[in-house]
Amino acid sequence: MLNEPLSRLGNHGGMAPLPHSSAPARLYEQGIAALDAGRHAEAVIALEQALAGNPGDPATLYALGEAAAQLGLHQTAARFFQEVLIVAPDRHEATIRLSRALSAMMRHGDAVDALRDALARFPEQAGLWLALGNTVRETGDIDNAVTFYREALRLNPGSVEARGNLADLIFDAGEITEALALYDDALRRAPANAQLHVNRGLALLTKGDIDAGWRDYEWRLKIPARVIERTGAPKRWDGAPRKGRTLLVMAEQGVGDQLAFASFLPQLLEDGPVILECEPRLVPMFARSLPRLKVRPSVIKREGATLRADYTWLREVGGAALSIELASLPRRCGGKPRDPQPWLKPDPAERDAWLAWRRTLGHERVVAISWRSGLKGGLRDTQYAPLARWAQFIGKLDAAVVVAQYGQVDGEIETLEALSGRKLHIPPALDQKLELDRTAALLSAMDAIVSAPTAVASIAGALGVPTYKVLHLGSWTAMGADREPFTPSVVCVTPDHAGQWRLVFERVLSRLGPA
Repeated sequence: MLNEPLSRLGNHGGMAPLPHSSAPARLYEQGIAALDAGRHAEAVIALEQALAGNPGDPATLYALGEAAAQLGLHQTAARFFQEVLIVAPDRHEATIRLSRALSAMMRHGDAVDALRDALARFPEQAGLWLALGNTVRETGDIDNAVTFYREALRLNPGSVEARGNLADLIFDAGEITEALALYDDALRRAPANAQLHVNRGLALLTKGDIDAGWRDYEWRLKIPARVIERTGAPKRWDGAPRKGRTLLVMAEQGVGDQLAFASFLPQLLEDGPVILECEPRLVPMFARSLPRLKVRPSVIKREGATLRADYTWLREVGGAALSIELASLPRRCGGKPRDPQPWLKPDPAERDAWLAWRRTLGHERVVAISWRSGLKGGLRDTQYAPLARWAQFIGKLDAAVVVAQYGQVDGEIETLEALSGRKLHIPPALDQKLELDRTAALLSAMDAIVSAPTAVASIAGALGVPTYKVLHLGSWTAMGADREPFTPSVVCVTPDHAGQWRLVFERVLSRLGPA
């Protein structure tokens, strides 16, 4: 039985409802209304009764499929969409939703087959081409995704989604001018589309257009899936002098982002008290490094499709007059930190322990590496260098090599050792994902860090450790420079063209020099 709240389901695929005179039609309408209101159990009961009164009705089957998909029951959703297509094979929206359900189950090949079968019969359906582009994009097949998005636009020049998705891929390929033109065109058609604004903002920041980039980045707060309903938060700060009033800085985004945006905290403390809400694993790091801060672990709860945070606890710490989301600090503070300095201080005892451990590694210089984030697969993998390239780099590196990779997959370290002919040193008794404070101490004991764009680079940068971020192309956080303005010890090492990993690692070796 489906038993969780449900967010709005839009137009339910454009399926025509049953005639209004029938009892099943009234039940269908009640079910749709209940779904839109988040009364899930009531909705499912009504829709199942409607289906019992009119078996095979495509609109009811589609609505049940949407309900299942929204709840993450992708196999059930796929079954409902398949039943729609049995009775109404020309319902392209059902084919599209079927492809999404299959992709969510990592059955991308089946999703592609379903879409290609439909396109063989309906080649002029732009939505099918768009869905095919989305599906192959998830697998990392960028060239074909671009081709399919362009075909969708040829058939439907007004498609905002196709234009925005194409812009994303053009941007990732480094063609920022063309990408910005596509984003601008899409936003003329859909000026309130928050995701388009954010994506354009990242392109503008990559180009170095800081003011316009951060202005667009503020739209992230309007993306439905990322909106946090904050109960009891004080009035939002507009960036004006606080004159000693206490500011609450509210948590959002991941560990790496929180560490990067925290580079603004020292200058905020110059204008009055600051209460920082952050990811719980970061609390001891912030409390030790910036003792004037009042630090609280964030508690963001999901209730159905809604994210909520409650700030009634503010009374316990003396309250705050103003509040601001952490990632809005650049917009409020001039775009870049005024005087960026390493602010993160490692635990002294832990650092001493890691310094003692590194002396056992048998090399004067010690470099830590991290080759990807904890998430992998599909399009994300194109942003990370292949293990074979890392192995070539390790084989040439004049240093002991320490593994600073969290979320290791069985066989990755063995593969790197086999291909490089080198021994990789794994820090003993350290969970690098959960024990971030101890991980920071480890990184502080290294001579350098070489990392993919991950939280490892963010921690190392906040510590001031020389860090080389190896990139598929560019990085919006560099804002057009070759060093991170938030953490200047982080050098962004980029190729001339996207994906030239051999060149990237040659440039890292050149910067590192001999031991």
